[in-house]
Amino acid sequence: MNAATAVAAADALQARGIALPEFAVREGLAAARWPGRLEVVGERPRVLVDGAHNPAACRAVRDFLEEEVPGRRILVFGVLKDKDWAGMMATLLPACSAAFLCRPPSDRAADPALLLGTAWGLCPDVGAVSEVADALAAARTLARPEDTILVAGSLFTAGAALAALRA
Repeated sequence: MNAATAVAAADALQARGIALPEFAVREGLAAARWPGRLEVVGERPRVLVDGAHNPAACRAVRDFLEEEVPGRRILVFGVLKDKDWAGMMATLLPACSAAFLCRPPSDRAADPALLLGTAWGLCPDVGAVSEVADALAAARTLARPEDTILVAGSLFTAGAALAALRA
């Protein structure tokens, strides 16, 4: 959707007489990077990191998973307590086979034990661990090579996962 918006903006600029060569738009799209937005950071199992931190972003990620990611999906989810975490979990957890709830590195982090009480019944296999890196390690232990691990819930969670994966 972001790419389509950028192309529409380029078209609108061209309609107003601002020359944008097609190759420039193509090169811009090809070079665009948005760390932590459906970023593929591992294979076998595939690891996706998305900083989805509200219900709308979680719906977009869930829709992508359901359309583009077959097989088992394992969620690593850490969220801030002042977000609509119940709505986010109700959106993402049913699309996953397992979930590991964790605490992102922030003073505003929601307690994984609190999240666990809401998660029951939303996903077949749910557990709580303290740190993002621990949740990621647990997800990797559970995952088969053909599975997908999704890290989501907060930009803090995404950042901690990226740091752990690149360490």
